[in-house]
Amino acid sequence: MVYIKGLKFRGFKSFRRAEASFPKGYVCLAGPNGSGKSNVTDAIRFIFGESSLKSLRAKKVAELINLASSTAEVVIQIDGDRHFEIRRQIHEDGTTRYELDGRHLTRDAT
Repeated sequence: MVYIKGLKFRGFKSFRRAEASFPKGYVCLAGPNGSGKSNVTDAIRFIFGESSLKSLRAKKVAELINLASSTAEVVIQIDGDRHFEIRRQIHEDGTTRYELDGRHLTRDAT
């Protein structure tokens, strides 16, 4: 079974710098209003290549980047039969960079 082992946020939306780990069998996010639950799900969509700002609840790229940062980065660690890490970074000008296990990729890579 493949599962999300962890997430790292650097300058993404409300997260200046944060990490979250998820145990195997993890089912849901819970917390009070304003705690960042929706931003975590936006980060997961972002890391897997979502390009629609509207789907990420933003009107412009700058809304994805924390006010204290010049770039936003999300890293997801996937575990299960195989372990791998995906990283996506976005700059104020809208350029993005993807990495899979440290190798630079394009969003269209298969």
